[in-house]
Amino acid sequence: MISVSRDVFALAQTFTISRGSKTHAHVLTVRITRGGITGWGECVPYARYGETLDSVTAQIAGLSSVDLNTFTTGQFAAMTTAQVAALTTLQMPQMESADLAALGSAQVRAISTEDIVAMDTADLAAFSGQYVGLSSDQVRTLGTDDLLALDTRVPAGFGTAQVAALSTAQLEALNAAQLQGFAPPQVQAFTTEQVATLSLEDLNTLTPTQVSVLTATQLDALTSSQWQGLGSAQLRALTPGQVSGLNSADLNTLTSAQFALLTTAQVGALTGAQAGALESQDLLVLST
Repeated sequence: MISVSRDVFALAQTFTISRGSKTHAHVLTVRITRGGITGWGECVPYARYGETLDSVTAQIAGLSSVDLNTFTTGQFAAMTTAQVAALTTLQMPQMESADLAALGSAQVRAISTEDIVAMDTADLAAFSGQYVGLSSDQVRTLGTDDLLALDTRVPAGFGTAQVAALSTAQLEALNAAQLQGFAPPQVQAFTTEQVATLSLEDLNTLTPTQVSVLTATQLDALTSSQWQGLGSAQLRALTPGQVSGLNSADLNTLTSAQFALLTTAQVGALTGAQAGALESQDLLVLST
């Protein structure tokens, strides 16, 4: 928010030049408030240049996104993080793709969540690699269409905190290439809520390598329907260590057909307690 007020200050002594004398300074004080922070400055309109208190007040009140159209890409790139943070939701959409692409990661991180929401998908796609600098709060504001517009390398470039910040709807919106682009540390950053809400299609999109790094907590978060819908490639990707850490309830959700797919190493990793809790028909499958 921009506000303008008029102030009059008495001078310590009379100020005299060839055009006259002044005993008081008539100034305009401008305050800009955003996010609970206020910055201010003051100016003295010069009658010599046709300026008056009224004309300058009108100029300030008329500041809008149109003024950004006069900025060059280089000027946008030179903006400080404080200046970027001060841009309004009316100004941000006026920036061209080249202007947005010129912003550094620190500048992108300074963009308010309100401005992120106000930007359209095409503008957000212009960020490309700068997405890695987004804060968790900024990531949460991205629409599903925005995420789909990103190329494969952008979600793969997210940090673990950014991955964990994705909502279940955002995670579900990622396509197969984007899901498979997550490296092991990112996969292990999935929250239990994210894991529990993965669709069977997304779950079976995970590569064997990704499945093999799921933690015991993440595996424990899988629902019975997810276990029963686990494809052969994903099931056989479970390491012996992961298998030995499964609880009996999860094991008993597997179908006989799935038990038949287990590798020798996986079967050998079953603990005595796990084997003792198996249904008789599953034991029969394992013994054949």
